[in-house]
Amino acid sequence: MGARTLHSYQGFYFRPAKGEQVRTTLHPATEVRGAVCARVVDGEGAPVQDALALLFRTDEAGEYRLLAATCTDSAGYFAFGPLEPDTLYYIKLGAGSLRIREIELEN
Repeated sequence: MGARTLHSYQGFYFRPAKGEQVRTTLHPATEVRGAVCARVVDGEGAPVQDALALLFRTDEAGEYRLLAATCTDSAGYFAFGPLEPDTLYYIKLGAGSLRIREIELEN
């Protein structure tokens, strides 16, 4: 496989033969959007797993619009992106009191 230019969220397929090592070089396209990757730790510096992270976009009127939600991984990390440049975002975190309830929907 030769070098390929990748645009945001592109991928490619490959099928290695038995014993074959596949080597490739990826050249991501220049991205103007940003991302945030953060880590949640407790007061002692230990990672907080399963903390709820909510991403809001704010507007000029001070209104918040929920864009995405995720939970931290076992190392306390979460990420949101891509994010538009020059836009004000707000992240709200919650941990410890989160109650998860599954709801089954029928057609």
